Amino acid sequence: YSSETGNDVLLNGTSYNTGLVLHWQFENGPGSSTATDSSGGGRTGTLTNMDPATDWVAGKVGSYALDFDGSNDSVQWVDSDNGMDATSAVTMAAWIYPRNLTTLAGILGKEQNYLLGVESGYFFTSMYSSGWRHADSPTGYALNTGIMWWVLLIAIITTKQSI
Repeated sequence: YSSETGNDVLLNGTSYNTGLVLHWQFENGPGSSTATDSSGGGRTGTLTNMDPATDWVAGKVGSYALDFDGSNDSVQWVDSDNGMDATSAVTMAAWIYPRNLTTLAGILGKEQNYLLGVESGYFFTSMYSSGWRHADSPTGYALNTGIMWWVLLIAIITTKQSI
């Protein structure tokens, strides 16, 4: 069981805010061109190539989610303090509602640092350390094409060398 209270991320009543550097709940809603960061880090994202009037849709957790077209929609932020650099370990999580998993799609990440994505029905993680290191999901953990339901993806990478 998980819930969110203010800036807290809770699992079975335990707070998991230590080390949290970005948390977009996507609760801004129709008309907003931003995604507020509730981690306390102030990393507000900007909707890019998206229509603020139509790309906010009903969400799995909370009232809203964003409808990404799989082509060029994104939420971007400027990491001016390099606080999003993964120097040792990183945990990434995202609720997704996949409609087409046959093409490469980045779910979240930081350019030249790390990426969580899906391709050909499998999720993958990549870390950048003198070149990209790629790890696919284990055999048997394929996401069926056109599943049309919400899926929670979580990737934990302990070190850049472990991929």
